[in-house]
Amino acid sequence: MLATFFLTVVFPNSFNAAAAAFMVLSFVVACSLIQWSRALARLMIMYFASVAITLMYLGIGVMNGAPAVAAIQILVTYVCSPLIWIVTLTALLQKMSAENLKEWMIVLSFLGVASVAIFFYLFLNFGVDSVSFFIDDPNINLRDGYSAATMHIYGSFIFLTGAFFAAPALVSGVAKRYLLLSSFVLVAITSGRSALIISIFIGSTIGMVFLPAAKASGVVLARNIHGSIHSLFKKILILAFIGFALVLATDINVSVIVGDFLEKLLSGGGAERTEQANALLASVRENLGSGAGHGVGVPYIRNEDYPWRYELVWVATLHRVGLVGSLVYALPFVVATMAFLNLWQSRLLSEMDVFMFAGFAAALVASNTNPYIEAFSFQWMYVLPVVYFLIAVKSRVKVENSSSEASIA
Repeated sequence: MLATFFLTVVFPNSFNAAAAAFMVLSFVVACSLIQWSRALARLMIMYFASVAITLMYLGIGVMNGAPAVAAIQILVTYVCSPLIWIVTLTALLQKMSAENLKEWMIVLSFLGVASVAIFFYLFLNFGVDSVSFFIDDPNINLRDGYSAATMHIYGSFIFLTGAFFAAPALVSGVAKRYLLLSSFVLVAITSGRSALIISIFIGSTIGMVFLPAAKASGVVLARNIHGSIHSLFKKILILAFIGFALVLATDINVSVIVGDFLEKLLSGGGAERTEQANALLASVRENLGSGAGHGVGVPYIRNEDYPWRYELVWVATLHRVGLVGSLVYALPFVVATMAFLNLWQSRLLSEMDVFMFAGFAAALVASNTNPYIEAFSFQWMYVLPVVYFLIAVKSRVKVENSSSEASIA
C-alpha cells in the first residue's frame, strides 16, 4: 500500500502502468484485511448508486454518439477506480493509526518537494529529455519575472498544502514544521497554479475557524482562538519571507505571480474556462437539466484527443448526468462534510479531522479548475477524506462515547 501511495502522491500520472498494478495488488490485499461494518455498507450503497447513474448515462451517451474509448475510460474512472480506492483506503485506515497516517503524509510531502526541486534542477541544467519521465510534455516558464512548471504532482500538493496549513502542529518540531510550510509556499509560488496558491488560504482559513474548537471549551477555547490567530500571522510572515527571498535570490517577481493569480481569480479562471462554462451550461439548459450522457462533448472542444473531457468538472457533470445524477455523485462528499460539522458541533474535533477536511476542501475547489477527480492517480484525495469521516471517525466517536458512558456509570 505504501508503494501505491508513493506512486500516486509523489509521481501521479508519471508511471501509470506501475501505479495501476500496485493499486490492483493493494485492492486484493485489502479485500482480505477489510472489516465490514454498517458504516462501510452505507458508503457502498452510495457507491453503487453512483455506479447505476454512470451506467445509465453511459448508455445514453453511447446512443448520442459517445466513442468506445470514452466508454472504457468512464468505466475505469467512475466504476473501477473508486471501488479500488474505497476498499484499499478503508482497510488501510482500519489497520493504521492516525499518527502513522500523519507520518506517511509528512514523508510523502517532503519527497514531493524534493521531486519538484529535482525537476527544476534537471530541466534548467540538462534540458527537456532529462525530466521526460515526470511528464510527457515537461516545461518551465521563467520569463519576465513569472514562474510556472508543468508537473502532475501539483495536484497532490493542493490536498497536502491545504491540509498542513490547516493543522501545522501535526508536524512535530518547530524547525521541521516551518521547513515544510515554507516548502509548500515555495512550490506554490513557482508552480503557476492558482488552485495550489488558493489551497494555502483555504487551509489557513479552515484551521483558524475550526481548529480552536478541537476538544476545547470555555477558557481553553478562547485561548485556542487566540493561538489560532497567532498561528495565522506566522503563516503570513512565512509567505512574506518566501516572497522576499525569491525576489533577492532569483529573477522571479512575486508581484507578477500575484497579479496573474488575481487576474485568473477575478475572471473565473480565464477566458478559456469562461467559454467552456458557457458552452456546458448551454447544454444543461438544452437538456433541461436531465443530462446529455457520458462521453458526449459540446461545441467548445477543450481537449482535442478526448473532446468529451473538460476542466470544469462540476459544470461538466451537470451537462453529462443532469441535476439528479450530480446530486447522487455529490452525496458521499455531502455526508462526509456533515460528519465533520457534527464533530465540530459536538466538540469532538481532533487536529487530524481538521487536517483531513482542509485537504478535502482544497481538492474539491481545485476539481472545478482541473479534472483531478477523474484521474485514478488523484482520486485518493477525494476518497480518503470520505472513508475517514464516514468509517474511521465514526468508529472512534463510538469508542469515545462508550468510554464516556462507562465513566459516568
